[in-house]
Amino acid sequence: MLTKKNIYQALFIILIAFASTAEACRHNNRYWVASDDGSDKFWHNSANWSCTSGGSGGASVPNDQKKKAFFNSGSTVDAKLDNNVVKINKLLVYNSYSGSIDLNGKNLNSSKGGLIQGTILINGGILQTWGWTNIESGGLVNASGSGSRIKIGHNLSVKNGAKSVIVEEIPEKINEEICYDQVDCSSFSMSVVSSNYYDNPSSKIKIVGVTGTNGKTTIVTLLHQLF
Repeated sequence: MLTKKNIYQALFIILIAFASTAEACRHNNRYWVASDDGSDKFWHNSANWSCTSGGSGGASVPNDQKKKAFFNSGSTVDAKLDNNVVKINKLLVYNSYSGSIDLNGKNLNSSKGGLIQGTILINGGILQTWGWTNIESGGLVNASGSGSRIKIGHNLSVKNGAKSVIVEEIPEKINEEICYDQVDCSSFSMSVVSSNYYDNPSSKIKIVGVTGTNGKTTIVTLLHQLF
């Protein structure tokens, strides 16, 4: 039988845990922490967001002007939009994040610009920012595909080692310090650039295709356990 002392101890532990959670989520920073299980990971799923870098998921999704969205080493999993992101406070994609953000035909709006050191795929959607937007070394924004748009409401800065921009059409206003590489298909060019940037990782792994009507999952599971 539980004594009053045991009950009070249990209540005290619960209160401490609740207070810790409240403290961690008191600010408006949200960190992408999606785990890699082979499935698509969507922006609007709270399980993919944490109040701390590399922390546990379950935080509220950044989808308002108060919250900042951070992408760093806390996850390497690609993020995909399943709905429009109305307007977050700021988007920060650091070079420690090796995944990509796929707009997937949706709109991503940032009221105070952001920092882009990683990869954003517009993919038929619209990336719109207000305030300063900095694209730095390692940053890649690909706006190929019908309907893809990039709208900068204030200032765009390409700096800190970023020397080249891949475009399908040369913009009317250009930065004289930047090299503009005009290509027929930016999606294809992006895949080549990305592969070279990461030292062609696919050349260092063995790829085996498992096809057929039945038994694919079983075979892959057995191979995973064996090797």
